[in-house]
Amino acid sequence: MERALSLATGTALVANGLRRGGLGGILQIVVGAYGLLRGATGHCALKHAFMPTPFEQRFSAEHDWPISEALSRSVTISRPLDEVRDFLAQPEKVGALLRWVESVESLGPDRTCWTVRAPVGRKLQWTLISVPTETPDELQWHTP
Repeated sequence: MERALSLATGTALVANGLRRGGLGGILQIVVGAYGLLRGATGHCALKHAFMPTPFEQRFSAEHDWPISEALSRSVTISRPLDEVRDFLAQPEKVGALLRWVESVESLGPDRTCWTVRAPVGRKLQWTLISVPTETPDELQWHTP
């Protein structure tokens, strides 16, 4: 049904664009050609760009959420790995780098309490517990 609608709409836009001419006609031809391509192949790059990734779908299902969005970001740190690990193992120092973190309070050797600023003047707070890992290139925390 979706493919047939794309083909019909694309054909109508191309035909109207050819009749109309000018800049408006060219725009209709371009949009119509994309509709024809979408209808012929069944693939829509635009729709694909807005679809959740398999990871986002699985994460949403695991948490019984209607939708989730995964964000990814990488940072290059020009320091030796041991120095980076030692720094990250001290959450109080990490919290100081994040502008939305109001405080990170140590509750013991492996526990920290994080307080962050939220919209509308609210604050969120949670406890993180450091978890031993099997490999030295990994750090892990969980909430109780």
